[in-house]
Amino acid sequence: MELDSMSKFELYPFQPGERLNLRKPHPCGSREWTVLRAGSDIQLRCSGCGHIQRMQRRSLEKAVRSIKRQDIEEQLPENEEATD
Repeated sequence: MELDSMSKFELYPFQPGERLNLRKPHPCGSREWTVLRAGSDIQLRCSGCGHIQRMQRRSLEKAVRSIKRQDIEEQLPENEEATD
């Protein structure tokens, strides 16, 4: 079998500053986390209580519901909406 014909597994490129909504809530009740560091494991901060936690990339990719880019939201003026 040739390597070109095989499907390649791609990792999501988590970036510091992204806000993630996870499937299971933290004990404080918040589901929202902020990425602090990305590598083979991802360092996260809970938006509810500030607890810092590390997760393996594979586990985090399964647990993520949605991702919000922090820097994109900050660039948009408040009175204008994003156009695609």
